[in-house]
Parts: sequence; structure tokens; C-alpha cells
Amino acid sequence: MFFITSHPLAASGSSDQSSGEGLTPPTDWEILLQDEFEDNRNDWDIGVSDKDRVRFKWQIIEGKYRWEAHPYDSFGFLSIPDHDPVEDFYLSVDIRKIAGPDYARYGIIFRTDGDSWYMLSIHDPGQYSLWRWHNGEYVALIWSRKTDAIHPGQVNHIELMAVGPEISIAINGQLVTGVNDDTAQQGWIGLYTHMSKAGEDAIFEFDNLVLRGPKSEDSPQDVQDSRDLEQRIADYQDDLTEYRRVGDKS
Repeated sequence: MFFITSHPLAASGSSDQSSGEGLTPPTDWEILLQDEFEDNRNDWDIGVSDKDRVRFKWQIIEGKYRWEAHPYDSFGFLSIPDHDPVEDFYLSVDIRKIAGPDYARYGIIFRTDGDSWYMLSIHDPGQYSLWRWHNGEYVALIWSRKTDAIHPGQVNHIELMAVGPEISIAINGQLVTGVNDDTAQQGWIGLYTHMSKAGEDAIFEFDNLVLRGPKSEDSPQDVQDSRDLEQRIADYQDDLTEYRRVGDKS
């Protein structure tokens, strides 16, 4: 499932909690989803799609989930695997940009229910951003913050833990920030890329994804199923409004 759109930008703030430690989930949390991409057992997007803004090819190859993008315009793309929605969770994944411009962003979408979501992305100048979508607009909780934790051109190990409104982010074993935001409280997780203009092709790879959370009986129940989410994202795409980008110099 996916959406394709220009990416509006706005500014906001957060607190920096940089340290030399990664994230450790509670010991009683269980593995809810694990993927080393030996096959497509978790129902990721696979194949080729040629839309107005981008031509995309997705494949699982040599134990990696590879995305190849040929942009005609600015675009954002997400893929959500088959899993139950989560509230509190820990997510880790290895991500790498193999080819493409420095402004190409890639990362994680989480707590998405079709109406609200968060997006964590990195890009190769060594910067990361955290965005929130809600009520038809994007807000930057963290806007292109520089960190030496990111290794440009290499595999970057991303960890994200959300407990209630507290969102913590670690990159390559280094805790880089913590944010408090209670707008979106539960939903699905997925992978994400964004490029702000047409131009150079890009290739991204994802691997070793692990999602942990409270035991199943403690998971949220009062949410729509994933098929409903797919339709809501499709409806969002059909009704898409072009937004003026604010402050995006990438």
C-alpha cells in the first residue's frame, strides 16, 4: 500500500538527548514481526508501479528489500507489511541508500491509521527528521537535525521506541533524540522514502526488521483492520491536494 505526493514542510521543535547508548525494549515484550527478507511472507509491496510522480520497482533480492525510484516530480512512498496494529512498540531495521542524491530521504513510518502518522527519515548529509501528519497537514517535530551517528553511503541501524507519547530514536547504537507527542497513539508500521524533486534515480535497501511489543493479549483491539487502512490510504491518494512546500531547500 502506498501514497504518492509532494512533501509539504513546516517547522517545529524537540529535545536533543544524544548519548552513546541505543534503545532497549522491556524484557517481557515479544517479537510481533521479524523479517530478514528471504521471501515475501509479510506481504510487502513487490513489482513495478509507474505513476505521475515516480516509477518505482520493489523486489526482495539477496536477502534485502530493494526499492528503485525514478522520480518525475517530488514524491513520498510507503509500504506497510501485514501485521496487527501496535500502540507501544520497539522497532529496529537496517537501511541503506545505495545510489541517489543526498537529498533522498528514507526511513520508517509508524502509528499510521490512515488519518494520522509519524515519519522518521534520514539522508546522507548526516541529518534526520521526524514528521507528523494529522488533520491534513505535516508538522516537523524534528527538522533536518545534524548528527554524526549517521554513516552516509553505509548501512544505518535505526531503532525507534514509542511508549505512550514518548518517542525515542537511536541511530547506529547512539540515542539521538526524544520527543513527546500524543497525536497518533496506535497503528501500523512501515518503510518510507521521499525525494523532493525530479532528477537522479535512487536505490534503497532495507533488512533485518524487528518489531517488538507487549504480548498479544495486551495489544490494542479497537482499530480498523489492515484492509480498511489500505482503502483509506487509497482514498487519501485520490483526494490529494497539492501543498506549497515551506522551507524545503533539499
